[in-house]
Amino acid sequence: MQILKKFNQAPFELKAFAIFSILITLLSFVLPAVLAKDIWEKTIQYTGWSPASTYMFCMVLIFSSIYLSKNPKHISPKWGIVALLTLQIYSGLQRQLLVDNKSTTTNPYLMVSEYQYIWTILVPAFWILIILLSPNIKRFYETISHESK
Repeated sequence: MQILKKFNQAPFELKAFAIFSILITLLSFVLPAVLAKDIWEKTIQYTGWSPASTYMFCMVLIFSSIYLSKNPKHISPKWGIVALLTLQIYSGLQRQLLVDNKSTTTNPYLMVSEYQYIWTILVPAFWILIILLSPNIKRFYETISHESK
């Protein structure tokens, strides 16, 4: 149970983000297989093609910072997470700004809802704010950087 013990020692905010990332990743693999194709295609316009790709990569950084005893000295995994989420926001902004409102495409893979910004911009921005402003996360990563020196 050493694995659970280390996970429980992580800050609440980081654990919440880890659980969120795991759930989103699992759902992105399970739902396309379980839902009818037309229902899944309708969700793509709200979430984008790969709703969990950013969170899959963030899981690597989250769990490496929790379970590895030595983290890189030059960059904190926290900044890697922030960079990935920032790329998600950039991609979401790009999709929203490049959408032709007069487009009449019926291809569900090309449709972009005006509400897609919630998933591609607001949710990552929320997690960035949590990660950057949480004193618990700041203390956790400071402790990790001091231990690895």
